[in-house]
Amino acid sequence: MRILAAVWLAAAALCVAAERPRLVLTVDPAAALRPGDPVTADLDLQQPGRRSYQLTQAGKAIPFRLSEPLEQGRPKGSISWTVRDPRKREFELEIKDGAIGDRPPVGAGDAVHYNRPDGFDPLTMGMKNDQPIAVDWDGDGRTDLLCRNLYSTAFGEPWWGLYFFRNIGSNAAPRFDRAILLTTDNGAKTIADPYASYQLFDADNDGLQDVVAGVGAGPERGKLKVYRNTGQRDSQRMPVLVPSSPLSWRQPGGDLTYGMRMLLGDLFSLRLRVEYFPNQIVESTLFRHANDGHNNFGSGQPVHEVPQNDWPSTLFDIDGDGKPEWIGSSRGGPENPLKTCIVAWTGGATKCLIDVTPEGFVVPAAADTPAFRGLLASRMGGWLQYFAWADAGAWAKPQLLLAQGMPVSSGGYSSVDVVDFDGDGDLDFIAGNETGFIQWIENISTKGRTMFATARPIPLTDGTSMYAARWQFIADADPERPLGQSKPAVVDWDGDGDLDILVGNNSNRIAYFENVGGRRFAPYRILEHDGGPHFSFRSRPAPVDWNHDGLMDLIAGSAGPRDRNDSKDIAIGLYLRYRDPSTRRLRLRDCEALRGASGQELRTPIPYHHGFEAVDWDGDGDIDILACERTQAVLYRNNGHNRFDREILQFRGAPLSISHHETSLKAVDWDGDGRLDLIAGGESGWVYYLHRSTLTSAPGPKVEVRVRAASGRSRIR
Repeated sequence: MRILAAVWLAAAALCVAAERPRLVLTVDPAAALRPGDPVTADLDLQQPGRRSYQLTQAGKAIPFRLSEPLEQGRPKGSISWTVRDPRKREFELEIKDGAIGDRPPVGAGDAVHYNRPDGFDPLTMGMKNDQPIAVDWDGDGRTDLLCRNLYSTAFGEPWWGLYFFRNIGSNAAPRFDRAILLTTDNGAKTIADPYASYQLFDADNDGLQDVVAGVGAGPERGKLKVYRNTGQRDSQRMPVLVPSSPLSWRQPGGDLTYGMRMLLGDLFSLRLRVEYFPNQIVESTLFRHANDGHNNFGSGQPVHEVPQNDWPSTLFDIDGDGKPEWIGSSRGGPENPLKTCIVAWTGGATKCLIDVTPEGFVVPAAADTPAFRGLLASRMGGWLQYFAWADAGAWAKPQLLLAQGMPVSSGGYSSVDVVDFDGDGDLDFIAGNETGFIQWIENISTKGRTMFATARPIPLTDGTSMYAARWQFIADADPERPLGQSKPAVVDWDGDGDLDILVGNNSNRIAYFENVGGRRFAPYRILEHDGGPHFSFRSRPAPVDWNHDGLMDLIAGSAGPRDRNDSKDIAIGLYLRYRDPSTRRLRLRDCEALRGASGQELRTPIPYHHGFEAVDWDGDGDIDILACERTQAVLYRNNGHNRFDREILQFRGAPLSISHHETSLKAVDWDGDGRLDLIAGGESGWVYYLHRSTLTSAPGPKVEVRVRAASGRSRIR
């Protein structure tokens, strides 16, 4: 195991006040290392605060990555870097006050960042960003943002939480810094409540905005937890929050996860009923719980201004009469769920305010601050937009909000393939998202810096963008009908020398986008095999030349012809390619179930299996299969006879778990050292890099941490 050293940054704690402490990091001399292997040191800096770091070896700067907690200013976390020369194992780390520097990929499970100097990219917050709060949180006069993280998990981070995006621009031109997860007790504990909605509300009537969490799951489900604003500020100028007594509210009412709002002094909750089997149902009712004047909220009464089964989310006075109207989103029509509007319910009618086609369903939040006067609403993929309102009732074109230091992302529910898409000699990302759009994240690295361009759509020859979602393939009323959860696999499918794209999605069909030359893609065709067009739901196919005949075959799930995702598990199938003897056209044979070592069908649980990768993982000359089973990344190892043994992939001695709902795995030699690494997409929207040396059942190399004062004397041994 790695050594955890408690390191005080206050100079007086370990050395005289005039000295600046430096950390000496020594990698275990007995650890087997190769050039390029990442190592990690755990640190406890005792006091919270964002700092700058410089790692050197013999006076030469070494690229490194901080873990999310350290980068966000929490006291405990880790630093990772790659060893260039395994014979030299001592490094020096200097820690100062200041901003975070570059974020190069290291391979210790770190998220890949855009990493452009002074680059700003779309502000995103995992799978959902549906309750943004505009507020001057740090008291500097500029409007910041608080955004919850729902459903998503970043590798090594808490599942849930409320994040602070500091405005480092101006109110006239807001630009945001990388998110900081809110904590209680001056950084001692993160705020992470399962399936929670968060609102600002003066719960104790002291004139300060407290954080109220409506907990949606777990043992505290249904509680209105309060994190009291003490009036003090921490080292990052954020209010110091402490847990306080929960607020009282009474049923009947709704779930606190989706529609909990504290508006006009009252509590609003949304009762949401979603069923997949045996019936397909989406129903919702908004309730208002009146405040008794002492911040106790009574039994909920239905809000009659909003029709049953509509989904309101905020209040905004659109006509200037001093009475705010309910604002929400339409659900889209049966022909195209992406054709949606931000709507207002006024005078007994539903009025379309802003056409948000093709964003799909959005959840607007009202804002009236020096920076924002209008609506904030994220795309279904998670990118946050601002719709400014004019006194005349007009709405400006949406402005995409930007933040610096963001991880690369195409939006929540990210599934990525890795390929040199533009033929310039480096590896790009082709990524899907929850809405269903496929985007290109271009690698624009220079010799000394790994960098990426902002994700952008891939155009089709008919003028639309590459997109695949359930409703295009299955005519049903499934609650997930509008969703894409697109999973691209890039391959020269037709053998003409250029790269085509196969896209798994929320349906049990695969969309085939043919490259007709010059990265120009035709509209999708449905991929078929001899048994029909059905594969499996929410799964990325894995192209591979299985039988070494020069034709690309396919590993994919086989759920049969039913258009319902109601099986407990499905077969992992092999679809062999062949040429039709009469037409010479390429075809796919029907599914041949792959088998385990004892001859049983190889099956994987659904719905949370999210793609396959077929590759010779262990270098023995035959094809293995990487996949994800719910939270676990697994390897089906080929025993040499096309029979498979199931293993759970390990990351430094622990089971590898990237996220719950969504994980994609791509095997690629990212750093060019001859070993296959893993690039993983997750529901957080981030893309993670795991170097091959970390994917082992053994813990990482030990790193001793000690403090050396400016005089050179060691303070911790």
